[in-house]
Amino acid sequence: MNPEAMPFDARLDLVPEKPGVYLMKDAGGTVLYVGKAVSLRSRLRSYFVPNPRVTPRILAMIQRVRDLETLVCGTELEALILECNLIKRYQPRYNILLRDDKEYPYIRVTLNEAYPRVLKAFHIGPDAAEGARYYGPYPGGTLRDALETLKRLFPMKTCRRVLPRDIGKERPCLNYHIGRCLGPCQGSVSRDAYLESIHAICRFLEGRTAGLREDLARRMREASDAMAYEQAALFRDRLASLDRLLERQSAVTRRDRDCDVFGFGRNGAEACLMRLEVREGRIVGHGAFFVEDEGSDPGDIAAALLVQYYASAPRIPPEILVPALPEAPEDATLASWLSDRADTRIRIRVPRRGPDTDLLKMAENNAREALTRRTLLSGGEGASRMAVEELGRRLGLLRAPARIEAYDIAHVAGDSPAASMVVFQDGRPLRSGYRTFRVREAGAGDDPASIHEAVLRRIRRLSDPEFGPVPDLVLVDGGPAQVQAVLKALEGAAPETAASVAVAGMVKDARHRTRGLVLPDGRLLDLRRGGSPDAEKAGPTGPTGPTGPTGPTGPTGPTGPTGPMGAAGTDEPDDGLDRETRLRLLRLVTAIQEEAHRFAGRYHSRLRTARHLRYSLEDIPGVGPSRRKRLLSRFGTLKALSEAPLEAIASTPGIPGPVAERIHNRFHPPGED
Repeated sequence: MNPEAMPFDARLDLVPEKPGVYLMKDAGGTVLYVGKAVSLRSRLRSYFVPNPRVTPRILAMIQRVRDLETLVCGTELEALILECNLIKRYQPRYNILLRDDKEYPYIRVTLNEAYPRVLKAFHIGPDAAEGARYYGPYPGGTLRDALETLKRLFPMKTCRRVLPRDIGKERPCLNYHIGRCLGPCQGSVSRDAYLESIHAICRFLEGRTAGLREDLARRMREASDAMAYEQAALFRDRLASLDRLLERQSAVTRRDRDCDVFGFGRNGAEACLMRLEVREGRIVGHGAFFVEDEGSDPGDIAAALLVQYYASAPRIPPEILVPALPEAPEDATLASWLSDRADTRIRIRVPRRGPDTDLLKMAENNAREALTRRTLLSGGEGASRMAVEELGRRLGLLRAPARIEAYDIAHVAGDSPAASMVVFQDGRPLRSGYRTFRVREAGAGDDPASIHEAVLRRIRRLSDPEFGPVPDLVLVDGGPAQVQAVLKALEGAAPETAASVAVAGMVKDARHRTRGLVLPDGRLLDLRRGGSPDAEKAGPTGPTGPTGPTGPTGPTGPTGPTGPMGAAGTDEPDDGLDRETRLRLLRLVTAIQEEAHRFAGRYHSRLRTARHLRYSLEDIPGVGPSRRKRLLSRFGTLKALSEAPLEAIASTPGIPGPVAERIHNRFHPPGED
C-alpha cells in the first residue's frame, strides 16, 4: 500500500515518538483496531508503507482506515493497561477478541457480606472491589457439578435472609435439618465458625485440598470420640465425596506446583487456547477460549488472551506456561503487568524440554479436541465464517458475503400478507438488523410481487443507517420468479448498486427440507448432492415446493467471471465437497431460511390478530374506527372488553348507551347464563 494513495492524510510527522495507544477508525468513526507501541510514529509508519508486513486481517483493516487517533502514555506498561481498557470498551472488529470467555459463568463467594453465600455469576461484578471473590470461568456444565460438589462437602447458607438482622425471626429451612447448612439464621453457630467454613470453600476452589482432607478427617475423629455419631457420619460422607473428587483429578506434576498451562490449536477458521488449571500438582479446572484464525502469530494470540483473561481473573498463579510469546519487549511488559496485578512475581515461560513440555502437549491436544467438537457440533463463529466463505465460493463471489439479507412472505390465503427481512453478519444472526414490512400493493397471494415490494422498499433506504449497509448477498425464500423479483427491485431502485449484490433463492425438497439455492439463470445449486450448479431448472413444482415460481428463468444480471455471481453462471464440475463442509453449508442456508420464515410468520400472526380484532368490533352497528380505538385505549385487549360489565363499557367516552349495550350483547347474548 502506497502512503500517497491513502484516502486520508495520516500526517505521521505529527505523531510523537513516544509510548502510547493508537485507534484506527473507519469513515463512520467506528473504531476498527486498538494497538499499543513503544514508539507510536514507528509503529504507525509500519502500517502505511507500499508492502506492509502484516497479516491479511490487519491488511484488510488498513484498507478501511480513514482516521486515526493517538494517546500518549508515560511507559509501555501504562500503554498496555490503556489498550486493554479500550479494547473492552470498543470491542474492535480487527483486534483479537476472546468472545467466548464472557459467556462462561463464575462461582461468586460474597465475602463482602457478614454471612457470605456461594452463588452463580455470569460476570465479575463491582463487589469484587469490596471483597467478593470470583472463581472460574466454568465452561459447559462444569459449574453445576462444582456447585453440587460444594453443597455435598460444605454446609453453607443458600437463602436470601439478611444476617444478622434476621437471626431468629424464622424457622430454619430444610438444608439445616439435613446437615447442608450450619443454621446461622438460628444463631446456632458463631460468625467466626461460619466464616471458617466459607474460607474452606475458597481453599477448595483454589485447588488447595490437602489441608482440607486432613481437617475433615480430624473433625470426624473428634465427633466419633465425643460419641456424636450423626455428626461423625456427616464428616465421613464429606470425606468420601472429597476422595472421589480427588480420584478424578489428574496428578500431573509435583505436589506443590501451581501454574496455568495454555495449549494452542487452529484449523484455518478458528484458533483455540485451552487453559489447564494446575493446583498442588493436580489439574483442577480447564477452560477453552476461541478466536478467529486469520493467520495471527500464536504468541500474539497468547498475549491477547493473557491480557483479557487475567484483567478480571480472581487469582493469578505464580507461573504461566504458554506455547509462544510475542517479541521482546512486549513479553517483559506483560510479565510486569501481571506481577503488578498479583502483587508478586509472575513468570511466563515457553517450555522447551522436560516435564513442562508434557503439560503443554496435553493442553495442545485438548485444544485441538475442543476445536474439533466446536467446529463440527456446536457451529461456533469459526464454523459460521467457514460456511460463509464456502457459500461465496459456491456462488462464485469475489469475496465472502459478510452481510446476508434474507426475505420471506407469510400469509393465509392472501390474508394479512407480511414480509420479513433477517440479517446474518459473518454467518451469525444480527437481530438488531431484522425488519418487517406490511405488504400493501401486491395482489393477494402473489408472492413474487410481495417480495418485489418488500425489497424495493428496503433498497430505497440504502442511505438510512437504521437499515444498515448494502448487503453482499440477498437470499429469498422461493425459486426463479422470486429471484427475478429481487433483481428487478434492485435494478429499479438502485441500478448502480445492483451489480454488486448477489441474489439467490432458497428452495426446499419434497419433504420440505432446505435443498439448495436457485441462481439467477434458473439453475439449482443442490447442497444435498455436492454443492455445484447443475442443469436442472427450478420449475413451478419440484425443488421450489408448492409455491414455486412460474416466471422467467433466463439470466438477467451479470453472471460472468467478474459479475456478482461469477463462476456460478458456468457449468463447473462437482468438486467433491467433503461431508462436513457440505453439512456446514447446508446448516447455514437452513438456518437463514428458517429464521426468515419464523420472523415473517410472527409478524403475519400479529397483523392477522389485529385485523380480526378490528373487524370483530367494527361489524357491530354503531362501532367504527374511532370508537374501536376508544374501546381498545380504555380496555387494552378484546378479552378485557369481553369481560367488562355494561356499566364500564357505557362509561367509555364517546360510546353512547345503546352502542354500549350492543357491544355487551355481542359477548353476552341475551338469555346466556
